[in-house]
Amino acid sequence: MKEDYELSMSLDSIEKCRQIHNEIVNYGVSEQEKMKLISLMSFELENINLMRKIQETIKNEKDTKGVEEIEEAPKEKLCL
Repeated sequence: MKEDYELSMSLDSIEKCRQIHNEIVNYGVSEQEKMKLISLMSFELENINLMRKIQETIKNEKDTKGVEEIEEAPKEKLCL
C-alpha cells in the first residue's frame, strides 16, 4: 500500500516532502514537538478518517507516556 501511495506521487513532490522533513529535523525539534507538528498537520488532511486515526494514535501515546512518567517518577522519601 505504501508503494502504491509513493508511486502516485511525482518525484518533485517526493523531493519537496523530503526537503520539508530535513528542514524540520535540522531545526532541532524535540519528540514532543514532532508529535505536535504531526497533530497539527493531520488537521490539514482531506481524509477525515485518517486525521482521526492520527489524532487517536497521538492521544493514546500521550496517555501511555503520562502513565509511564507517573510510574517512573522518583518516590519522595519520608523523613521522620
